Amino acid sequence: MTTNGTLLKPTDITLLRAHPFAVTVSLDSGAETHDRQRPRHTGLGGSWKAAIDAVGPLLAALARAKVAARATVTRANLDIATALETLTGLGFPEAGFAPLRVGLTGSGALREGTGRTTSRR
Repeated sequence: MTTNGTLLKPTDITLLRAHPFAVTVSLDSGAETHDRQRPRHTGLGGSWKAAIDAVGPLLAALARAKVAARATVTRANLDIATALETLTGLGFPEAGFAPLRVGLTGSGALREGTGRTTSRR
């Protein structure tokens, strides 16, 4: 299961601990970077705080759950060593990194965008 962590409730944590779920939490490095890349909860203390508050109880006692952090790497957060230290310091036993390889101009993609917009079919 992959989650941004912000909507996890105590009942979810209980369920995840009780079964051998593999849980990946999307967190982009530290608070400043994460909140810049994921600004949805700006009025609530930031999306970083919302995610850490919700995931913290799971990290405190993993039980049967296997939990890992996953960070998206953009031009704005290339310091992977610091991000790894931050994420493991929070208690994540594993952390992975995925590059934002291609995106629209200004998206932070590691390769310049095509200038095209995406559409759903």
